[in-house]
Amino acid sequence: MIAIEQYANALNVLNTIPTDELEDAHFVQLQTIVADLGMAGLTLFDMDASQETLIREIASTRTETSYEARNILETVFGEYYSEDIPGSDEEYIKYQQQQSNSFLAATILEIYPNPNNGMFTITFSPAKYELKLFIADLAGKILSEIPLSKDALAVDLDLSMFCSGTYLIGITDGKASSSFRKVVIID
Repeated sequence: MIAIEQYANALNVLNTIPTDELEDAHFVQLQTIVADLGMAGLTLFDMDASQETLIREIASTRTETSYEARNILETVFGEYYSEDIPGSDEEYIKYQQQQSNSFLAATILEIYPNPNNGMFTITFSPAKYELKLFIADLAGKILSEIPLSKDALAVDLDLSMFCSGTYLIGITDGKASSSFRKVVIID
């Protein structure tokens, strides 16, 4: 668990980042929301309407941070955003270049079947480093971690010992941002 003083330090650093460029402004806005929620002992699932509106505005653009904002909306609200987002062709080309150099460890592409009985398959994009897949409850408590090879593109999971409910599946290399998806287990 991150201590409140770490959130305070993060906010201090965020306040020093120049926000002249749209990407920088979006990054600072999004990370400020996360830090503010953390300072209050809350999670993204507890965001208020103004924070949700700002995340939706960021998600509707073609910046690197918009990708993270869309992942948040997908995780929290189950929404899916296609790559076809508004903006000029020049912005889209810049966005695609940023995505190819993204700091994302890997992206979860599909979980099937979903809902399921605890047995399902996860496919994900190629990664640059060794990965860690984790399963968390909706409060963010990590229930299980599974190391994965950077060459792995799919994994079959058996979580039939878990209670029925909604869980978060995440993938990270421990250094970069994580990709999350919801999975529903039913008996």
